[in-house]
Amino acid sequence: MSVKGKIAKVIRNKIYIESPDLDLEKSYLTGKITAGSNKTCGMQSNEGFTNGVYVALGRKGDEKSEISKINLAVSGNTNVRVDTVKYEHAFDSPISRIRYNQVQVAKASTKAGTKTTLATAAIEMDDNYTVYDFEGNSVVSTDYLFIRYKHSADSEYSDWSDAVIATGYGERVVKKIISKARNFCKEKTQDLVNDDELIDEINGVFDDLETKKKEWKDLQRTETFNLTAGISKYTCPSDLAGYDADEGLRIGSGKFLDYIDKREYEQEMEGVGRSELSGIVNLAHISVKLRDTSGLDTSGQFIINGDTATYSGKTNTYLTGVSGVSATHNTGAELIQKDDCNEPTKWSLWQDKILLSTPPEKRYVGYFNYYRTIPRVSDIYDEIDFPNVQIIVDKLKGYIFGKQGETAKANFYEAKYEAKSNQLIKKTKSKQRPRFTADDSYRYDKGGDDAKAYEDEILGGN
Repeated sequence: MSVKGKIAKVIRNKIYIESPDLDLEKSYLTGKITAGSNKTCGMQSNEGFTNGVYVALGRKGDEKSEISKINLAVSGNTNVRVDTVKYEHAFDSPISRIRYNQVQVAKASTKAGTKTTLATAAIEMDDNYTVYDFEGNSVVSTDYLFIRYKHSADSEYSDWSDAVIATGYGERVVKKIISKARNFCKEKTQDLVNDDELIDEINGVFDDLETKKKEWKDLQRTETFNLTAGISKYTCPSDLAGYDADEGLRIGSGKFLDYIDKREYEQEMEGVGRSELSGIVNLAHISVKLRDTSGLDTSGQFIINGDTATYSGKTNTYLTGVSGVSATHNTGAELIQKDDCNEPTKWSLWQDKILLSTPPEKRYVGYFNYYRTIPRVSDIYDEIDFPNVQIIVDKLKGYIFGKQGETAKANFYEAKYEAKSNQLIKKTKSKQRPRFTADDSYRYDKGGDDAKAYEDEILGGN
C-alpha cells in the first residue's frame, strides 16, 4: 500500500508533520519494561514482527510514546528485543509495527520543481506532530515545502506529501476549512465526526450549487472554439455542469443561435446531404468510397473536415471524377454536400456534443456560454475550486453541531448556510437566459490588412 507524507500545517517558519499511521501489526505488552538498551518486550503475540523493523511503543501523540527498532531475530511467540527504550512503558501498553522512523523535509521553487533536502529528523511519537523549524535555511515565502517518511535502516521512503507554500495552507485547502469548523465547535478529534464525513458535506455543497443554485455567477464560463467548414458536431467543455447548464451559443459578434432539442435537430438535418467515408481519401484519389450516396447530388461539391472538393458523378457507394482534395481523411469522416452548408442558425446539445444546424460553410469562431461544474474533493489536502469558503464552514458547523446533539445551533448554521448561498445566486426576474461578455481577442491575432480580412471571415464577411 502506498503511503504519502502529511503536513498538518505551516506556521511562523515551522512545519507541523503528522506521524505515519500505525496500521500494521499491533499487540500489547504483557509486562512493564524500563528504560535501557537491548530491552526484551513481552507481548501477547509477535506475529508479523521481525528483526530490523521499527516499532512504536505507546499510542501516537501520548506522552512518552517512542519509536525503537527490533535488533534480534524473533523467536517464540510472545516477545521481541528492541535496541533502545527511553521511557518506562506499563503493562498493556500498545506495541505496533511502524513503517518509518524518520521524516525528510525538502523545498522547491515550484510544485513540480526539483526538491532540495532541508533536513532529516526523527519522528516524534510523543506529540501530535513532528515539528521542524526551517528559519535560516534559505526558504523564501514563495517556496513550496514537502515531506516524506523514511526507514533509516534500509532507506525506504514514502511518497512525497502534497506541496504546501512556505507561508502555510491557503484558505481553500480542505484541511484548513475543516479545522475552522472543528475549532469553532470544539470538536478537534475525529472520535465523533471524521474527516471523510466532512468531505462528503463539502461535496454536498457543490452538488447543491450545481443543481438548485446553478445560476450562481462565479460558475459562469464562456468557451471559445473554432468552427470548421462542413463539421456540425463539436465536443462540449469537459467541465459543463450537466445538460441543463448551457446558457446559449453564438457565432462571431452575431446573435445567439436558437436552441432546438435532439429530435428537432435530426429533422433539420434530414435535408442535408451527408455520408461517411468507407475508406481513406487523399490527394491522389479521383473517387471517394462512401457508405451511401443516396442523399447527395449527382454532381457538385463536398466538404470533409474543412476540405472542399468537387465531383462529377456518383454510384451507389462512390463519388467519381473527384478533384481538389487537399488533405488525407480517414475512414468514418463525415462528408457534407457543400450547397447544404451555411451559417448555422440553430443548435442542440446531446451527450457530450454541441450540434449545429446547418453545418457551417466556412470557418467561424463560436462562443458557448455555460455553467461549469465544481471539482469534487477527496482528501483533506485538496484545494477547493470555489471562492467563498465561509459558506462551506457554516455548512460544516451545522453538521458538527447536529452530531453533537446541539439541535438549535445546528439549525442556526444550516439556515445561515442557506441564506449565504442564496445571496450568491444570480437574480434574474425574467425567464431569458443571461448573456455573457465574450472574449473578442481573436480579432487581433493578425495585424494590418490581414487582421481586417480575418475579422471579416470570422464575422461572416467575404
